[in-house]
Amino acid sequence: MTINKREMIAGSIILLIGMAGLFIIYDYNIGTARRMGPGYLPLALSLMLSAVGALIIVTSITALPRNLSNKSFPSVSWRPMTAIFFSLGGFMAGMYLGGLLPAIVLTILISSIADKNSTWTGVIALLITVPFAAWLIFNQGLGLPIPFLELRR
Repeated sequence: MTINKREMIAGSIILLIGMAGLFIIYDYNIGTARRMGPGYLPLALSLMLSAVGALIIVTSITALPRNLSNKSFPSVSWRPMTAIFFSLGGFMAGMYLGGLLPAIVLTILISSIADKNSTWTGVIALLITVPFAAWLIFNQGLGLPIPFLELRR
């Protein structure tokens, strides 16, 4: 059994930051899930940070020999990651500039770059069905006041 000291120290630091957050928000009003107080979100984040730190500490103790624990990482596919990242930006820009329709169109067009096997017929089918379904669900079904097409100047 070996202990990865770097991971143990990193996990301990993360755990200490989470515990410090819990100590700092001790006097805050937490509230309930229905009526959240100013300490609700810091409490949740501090608890999650503490849990992640504890998990890192536990995983730093392994039963593998030291030469097997340093596995090489798989290669990263950058094309899908960047396309999805920029599609989120396209959604935000589309919502700001024109409403739900331009946001969905930009998201579908940009994210279709992520898949090498994507075809224009599939993209066009999505461009027709997804905005209609979103309008039907959000505007008509749920009655949410999301502008479908409202161009800003």
